[in-house]
Amino acid sequence: MRIAALMGSYHLDGALATAAAEVLAGARDAGAATETVVLVERHLEHCRNCRACAQVPGPDRGACVLDDELDQVLEPLEAADALVLGAPVNCGDVNALTRKLLERMLGCAYWPWERKWPTQRRRGPARPAVLVTSSAAPALMTRYLARPLRTLREMARLLNARPLGTLVVGLAGQRDFRVNPRDLRRARELGRRLATCVGEPAHPPVRIAYPIT
Repeated sequence: MRIAALMGSYHLDGALATAAAEVLAGARDAGAATETVVLVERHLEHCRNCRACAQVPGPDRGACVLDDELDQVLEPLEAADALVLGAPVNCGDVNALTRKLLERMLGCAYWPWERKWPTQRRRGPARPAVLVTSSAAPALMTRYLARPLRTLREMARLLNARPLGTLVVGLAGQRDFRVNPRDLRRARELGRRLATCVGEPAHPPVRIAYPIT
């Protein structure tokens, strides 16, 4: 069982990286092997919107004409049994680093010029995923007034994955911020659940309640 994480933060030891690492630790507790794709360490060009990657039909992602590290980013995510997708909030949505990748993922759809709408490419049943984001705003405000989870759901859909749970780490813009123990417990439990539900026909949302202490 392999679980791959996309870490879209600029900070390798920040709130998002800490939360995503805890999700992966929970998955390893349940017997999964894990790997992390650190997006800031990869070279990605901006999408030129030529749509060449979306012209060839079939289940496989279309090849991009740009010569960079897109395949090194996406191939581990495409090969995994489950995903962890993480990106921080900048200006109400995921940061530009993650948004750049989303635009480059057009090849995950088939969209010939004669069609008005793209068609999702699919290779087998949808895989489970956990979505993680962090924000300087309170978690509740981020969840309901900002757009990061919506964008991460779109990325999951393009990768043929269905979210089973989400984690929002709020107030992460404070100096010397540390992820609170409650969020760390939730992250670890989401990771264990992610590993144990691989191969299940459906992935209902996970609701984990902890007593207020």
